Amino acid sequence: MEEYFLPAWLMAGVTYLIPKNEDTGNPKNYRPVTCLPMTYKLLTSIISRRMQKYMDTENLLPKEQKGCSNGTKGCKDQLLISQVIL
Repeated sequence: MEEYFLPAWLMAGVTYLIPKNEDTGNPKNYRPVTCLPMTYKLLTSIISRRMQKYMDTENLLPKEQKGCSNGTKGCKDQLLISQVIL
């Protein structure tokens, strides 16, 4: 199997520290937010859509395990359904 390498610039992000409240003297009061390059976001979006389409076409996941997939109600709904059943 071939190995593929991605250039470092593609995955390098810039991290900003956003203060959670007025107390900026305490490092615990900052939330890190990392901004990734648009090229990375586009590439991962294309790969994700193609993988999702393939998995849907081949019926690789039952609908009960598609909480994070497109066209489903989401993880919270799936968890609530499981909780009600139990």
